Amino acid sequence: MVRLLSLMVEPMSLRKLMSNEALRMKMMGRWFDLMHGPHEISIFNQINHMYSEPIRHYHTLKHIDVLLTRQEEFFPDAGDTVKLAIWFHDIFYIPGYTDNERVSADIFHALMKDTVSMWYGLSAKVQSMILATKNHVPCFEGEEIIIDLDLSGLADKSENYDFTTSLVRAEFGKYTDEEWAMGRRAFLQGMLAKERIYHTELFRSGDWEERARANLERELALYGGE
Repeated sequence: MVRLLSLMVEPMSLRKLMSNEALRMKMMGRWFDLMHGPHEISIFNQINHMYSEPIRHYHTLKHIDVLLTRQEEFFPDAGDTVKLAIWFHDIFYIPGYTDNERVSADIFHALMKDTVSMWYGLSAKVQSMILATKNHVPCFEGEEIIIDLDLSGLADKSENYDFTTSLVRAEFGKYTDEEWAMGRRAFLQGMLAKERIYHTELFRSGDWEERARANLERELALYGGE
């Protein structure tokens, strides 16, 4: 009986393992498509390892999958620079650290320098796009796409927005509720103070801005902000 019990796996854990493996295989396929073959498997393994860190709940490969899916839906003509920037923009992530994007850009260069050096200017463009996801202000052509994709979750349905917020809160688990509220309030107020959240014509022409601001204002009210 003891041996039998030791072989039993809690159903939810099993489903999670299966889901994670399915996602890993899906993302491996995406990576091979982008790199035109399986010759960069070692780089994918490193990417998968970093996005699978235990501290991550939102900034995982699932987040990258969602952004790539939205890129394919809304910006199907986006080039490899945008796709690579999506893959690497959160590869380094420590909750509360203020320079995650800079380290992510450096990791991109370190992992990909031998692969993309033949593509003139590509590495610098990707690094610039990664850095643009810090303050979400585009400085060069193409950066508005990854910025809008990165912020697209702000305009999700309220229940999806709230679930995403709960995942981010889990990543900040070492912080007290008071510390979380203070930092989150600053983020929300900063986003709402922007003249515009989205920059692409596609996102500005729809109701993305309105939906995002409604979610941000609703959450801010929870922390006594305005």
